[in-house]
Amino acid sequence: MRISVAQTVLAVVGFLVGLIALYAALNEADAVRKQQQASVWPYIDFSISNSNLQNDQFTEVAISNKGIGPARIKTVNVLLDGAPTANWWDLVGKTAGRGEGDIALSNTDAAGRVMASGESLMLVRVDRNAIPDDEAGALEVRDRFRQALGQDRIGMTVCYCSVFDDCWTVDMAVVGEASAVRACGQNAEGVSF
Repeated sequence: MRISVAQTVLAVVGFLVGLIALYAALNEADAVRKQQQASVWPYIDFSISNSNLQNDQFTEVAISNKGIGPARIKTVNVLLDGAPTANWWDLVGKTAGRGEGDIALSNTDAAGRVMASGESLMLVRVDRNAIPDDEAGALEVRDRFRQALGQDRIGMTVCYCSVFDDCWTVDMAVVGEASAVRACGQNAEGVSF
């Protein structure tokens, strides 16, 4: 069977049109995937609040999801002077030079939680009740915790993921910037934040 020049040209043109259509379909699929990921993008941000009102003296550290999708919090790591701490009582006790059992805190463990868009979560609050029946001591604990935060002695990172398993790490010291990571991992044994 002989193939004419016209048939060869038509076959090549058909093949090229097929390649162009495949390229367009792949580009469209990639654009849809990126749009879906952007529509559920979470963004975790830190906030530190201080109050010196007579009846409401506190220092509080919180995180909020300022993105447009839910954030699955995987790990929270807290350092004091570059050394890891085990929990909020360990951290605050070390900043105040007191034992963990001497301090009363309001706190929430964030690791393992899912934060909706717009949701905030108080991580730790040190207030005038930090040492029961000793308001002056409690305010000293709060002041030392506040100083440690202000002097950047406390470092905190949160690793979180979107529903599509895209993950980021945000560092309290680097305001307004999250770094993409492949995966988050888990908190070390005995660490509870």
